[in-house]
Amino acid sequence: MPAAPHRLAALLGVFAAAPALAQHPGAEPVEEVIVSAPYARAQAEMLQATSVLSGEGLDRALAATLGETLAHLPGVSSSYFGPGASRPIIRGLGGERVRVLIDGIGAIDASNTSPDHAVAGEPVTAERIEVVRGPASLLYGSSAAGGVVNVIDGRIPAAMPEKGAAGTLFGRYASNDDEAATAASLTLGAGAHVAVHADGFYRDTGDIRVPGVRGPLANTDTETYGGAAGVSYVFERGFFGVSAANFQSDYGVPTAEGQEEAAAVDAAAGGVRIDLDQIRVDVKGRLGLDGFFKEAKLRFGYGDYEHRELEGGVTGTRFLNEGWEGRLELVQRGTRGHRGAVGMQVRRRDFEAIGAEAFVPPNATTQLGLFTVQEVDLGPAR
Repeated sequence: MPAAPHRLAALLGVFAAAPALAQHPGAEPVEEVIVSAPYARAQAEMLQATSVLSGEGLDRALAATLGETLAHLPGVSSSYFGPGASRPIIRGLGGERVRVLIDGIGAIDASNTSPDHAVAGEPVTAERIEVVRGPASLLYGSSAAGGVVNVIDGRIPAAMPEKGAAGTLFGRYASNDDEAATAASLTLGAGAHVAVHADGFYRDTGDIRVPGVRGPLANTDTETYGGAAGVSYVFERGFFGVSAANFQSDYGVPTAEGQEEAAAVDAAAGGVRIDLDQIRVDVKGRLGLDGFFKEAKLRFGYGDYEHRELEGGVTGTRFLNEGWEGRLELVQRGTRGHRGAVGMQVRRRDFEAIGAEAFVPPNATTQLGLFTVQEVDLGPAR
């Protein structure tokens, strides 16, 4: 096997990531391209650890929440707080130290503030999920010190569908909690340059059953549903598109171990529940360029999020998060073993908790970041 080239990555606020993959004898190698990197890179070329779930691997791993979907990956666990809420934990770090992205832009929810707050994203609608560990995660800001989880949903088509149409249909039943889940997506070509996308999902689960415990665990049922529509104009040198999505979830919060008497009282009163609603608008584009830069990539997302914590059917606390995030990347044209990218990212968040258990003060945050990644081939060894 020829030696791989040695690479030196010079980074300002950003690094690159992931390992080479073992191959079975006689198998055709399939290159996984990491789209979370500033420019398209094969997974085996990256310098730090990444994991990718797509295709059949993603289908086999799918669970009701993002954390449980990724929990089997190396170095990843879940902040499981019942069937309705779980967030990825990467190498022991979670919460604010792990950024959850929806196609490169923050989820704009409240899942980083408490483990019983769900991620406003549905794994069943994902085309692929990338987990980036190590210094490469700094590409998405200092709050991503633990890692980045990027859920790529394809709601803004980047190309015209083959044969004019492409779609998926998903259904599942699980006996433990009587889970019934279904999802569908469809992308259509409307003329020579316009692609239209639509998807929807619904999941309903009852109370879970735990071995060694008589009867189901009270107040662990969930109901989650939502959908999205997107449209893109696709041309020879790129595309530009927009999508709108809605995510809603109503789920019970189980009582901690040792508080069974309180759990019985809560269950009789309807239990502690979370009613979550998010509206989201996304913009995405790519344009091929001449000269020093090969292409420009634009990404923007706006989200209006609210969830209510209900105690006996009465609202106790409300969490509100309205924010937007924009990102522009310029990818350099590779020459003589050198390639790189420069970019900027802006985030704005207005967050507020209202009620008796409002443990977070109201805050408005604006962040601006500039980054560059430069990579040079130096010789026959990596």
